Amino acid sequence: MFLRLIGRLTRSTALGSIRRQIKFCLINYSLSRPPGAPVTITADILKMRSYARALASGTRLRILATLAECDELGVDELSRVAGHSQPLISWHLRRLRTVGLVRRRRVGREVRYALDAERLAALQAQLSEFVEELSAIRVSRVAEREAVTRQTMPES
Repeated sequence: MFLRLIGRLTRSTALGSIRRQIKFCLINYSLSRPPGAPVTITADILKMRSYARALASGTRLRILATLAECDELGVDELSRVAGHSQPLISWHLRRLRTVGLVRRRRVGREVRYALDAERLAALQAQLSEFVEELSAIRVSRVAEREAVTRQTMPES
């Protein structure tokens, strides 16, 4: 993975382009992890962080809900439903597109957006797996502390 990343970094010079390539590589690396494989904390945490940032806006959540109800919508239709300007909706859609939650398709001069249900289902599965692993770590730490406490405390 790092060799692919280094190869991509050497081909570009702009800092913004490098940041986008790093995010893209980490997201693709995390999504290619087979189920049940051990969690790579750095890649998984970065991926969860990028998804959390993408979902942190009420407008983006409204866009996702609207796209879930409809098959495909253009930016002008989404701007009417959300009650925001077209450039602002385009900006939010770009954020959702970079993490892969929406797909776009060009029809003539218009760009149509649709919810990527497969990616959303994968995100839900990975998020619940991540939370379960964190809970298991927490339970084992508490059990270890209780065992140490029992050993160090004198019995009365």
